[in-house]
Amino acid sequence: MSRIVITGASRGIGLAMTLEALQRGHRVVATMRNPTGESDLEKLASENANLRVLSLDVTSEESLSAFAKAMTDPVDILVASERFSIRSNMPLALSSTLMSALLPPISVLTLPGWGQA
Repeated sequence: MSRIVITGASRGIGLAMTLEALQRGHRVVATMRNPTGESDLEKLASENANLRVLSLDVTSEESLSAFAKAMTDPVDILVASERFSIRSNMPLALSSTLMSALLPPISVLTLPGWGQA
């Protein structure tokens, strides 16, 4: 069982990847910009002990720092499914903050074409 972080998981591909990872028995930390307690992702988390939802706006250093402090367990895989790719569009300082929250070494997956204007 892997521990997977999926950013941009509140809908679309991120939510679908979250569902698939949970069905395969993985532990998932799924992020969304503005948790309200009413999204499909948050409802799923209330029913599944292997899912934790955290707030994360990858364009905000403050949000990234709060996320980094909330991450207490090692991560095996990071799936960046939000519009910004940590390899291409995210400012280096923000990218390093996110990565420091997730080290030791992890696998980073980005979707082809994401992060491109």
